[in-house]
This record gives sequence, structure tokens and C-alpha cells, in this order.
Amino acid sequence: MDLESLLPEGSPNKAASAGLILLAAQFSHDRVYERFSAQHRITPLPHPHSGATLGDHELLTEQHHAILAEAFGAKKTDTVYTLAKKAAKIHPLLGPSVR
Repeated sequence: MDLESLLPEGSPNKAASAGLILLAAQFSHDRVYERFSAQHRITPLPHPHSGATLGDHELLTEQHHAILAEAFGAKKTDTVYTLAKKAAKIHPLLGPSVR
């Protein structure tokens, strides 16, 4: 999901969100996940059922949190599962298993 398109014109986060994508994916093997995650500018989130919060994630910057808050109403205390449920309300392709 292209995050820039979710933010209104004039948003202070609009420019910072350019090129950011929220992606829900399932990988067939751990090595495929590891290879994908190692790419430049990829910030993998914890597994949705891990219970880890967005605020726990050391690679998410304050700017990331501001963009997620504006795009989805996400808070630092939200888990990845909660973020996925909020994103599913906007983008139906996230899948019914998370709604």
C-alpha cells in the first residue's frame, strides 16, 4: 500500500512518505524472507502475532510513526496485528484473516 497516496495534500508527512510502502507478505522459506529483509530500505515489522508493538521496533523512526498515525490512526502502543486490522479497513487486499 503506497503510504503517500493515503495522506492529504498539505500534510507535513506527505513528502517524507514518498516511496514508502506498507506490504503484507508471506514467504515460502525463511531464507527468502531473510533475503528480502536484507535489501536496502526494507524495514521488516515483527510477526503480527508476536505481541511486539510499533514502539518496540527500533528501526521505525519518529517520522515513520507520524506517517502511520496519519495514514491509519496507528499508535506506538499498537501491535503489528492491530496495524494490519487498521490497514485492512482502507485496503481490502490485506486479507480477511486479519480483519
